[in-house]
Amino acid sequence: MSPQSYNPYHGHFPEFNIDRVEQALKPEIPKIGLIWLDETGSTNEEARRLAKWGALEWTVVVAGVQTGGRGRYKRTWASPPGGLYQSLLLRLPQSDSPVTLIPLLVGLALKQGIEDELSRLGGGDFHGWLKWPNDLVTERGKLAGILCEASVEKDRWEIIAGAGVNLEPVKLQDHSDQHLQPASSLLEEFPDLEWTREEVLTAYLHRLKQGLDLWARDPEQVRKDWLEASGMEGREVEATSSGEKIRGIAQGIGEGGELQIETEAGLRKLNAAEALIVRDHWL
Repeated sequence: MSPQSYNPYHGHFPEFNIDRVEQALKPEIPKIGLIWLDETGSTNEEARRLAKWGALEWTVVVAGVQTGGRGRYKRTWASPPGGLYQSLLLRLPQSDSPVTLIPLLVGLALKQGIEDELSRLGGGDFHGWLKWPNDLVTERGKLAGILCEASVEKDRWEIIAGAGVNLEPVKLQDHSDQHLQPASSLLEEFPDLEWTREEVLTAYLHRLKQGLDLWARDPEQVRKDWLEASGMEGREVEATSSGEKIRGIAQGIGEGGELQIETEAGLRKLNAAEALIVRDHWL
């Protein structure tokens, strides 16, 4: 079954130009195929279901609304109309390049894509930062969140790379328990620009394809690029891991994407954290 023909809702779709995105990316990503859903529980779950049915890699599920969007640790992700909610199916070879870098790579590609689109629209500089391991933030608050889920299928990694971007403002009543900080949106950051889901998605996927090629041959450069985009190195941070508060100075990220914090008791390496606070004026 062609993944493009999958439509469990058979309803009226709001305007979203699938062809516009596919035609822009097919010269670079021949396998790409988009699926638009008016509403779904979770684009990650839809992408996983399609993967089980044999969907091709670079199948992208995009939804107008998610009723069961989620982040890490089963936190809910408010997904009202006006955002870009999408999940991408990837199948990557098991290699010396750590698969644990992929969430950082997705965040990096999302930031770069937004910067590219901002430049195309003539909007100036993007003052945003990557927050380990899966957020894109500005001084206003959280602009985008990322959730990557991986499993092993034969000799390859099967990855569902989900990302949600607030294009329009998120109302207070739409905030859910994943919003440990205020939310921001592209239209609040740059109210005079005509942001579209199609162009933001195209720019992001273009950057992600470039990033995956770099990951395959030079994962060290991916780490360097992410660290530069985060602006985190040398800043005071507080992380919560398994209920423990860990305070210190961020020293960067390790080979597998782990956060390295210099504490009074020595260097700590975290593979995961429930929360991270960067002691800085912008967060």
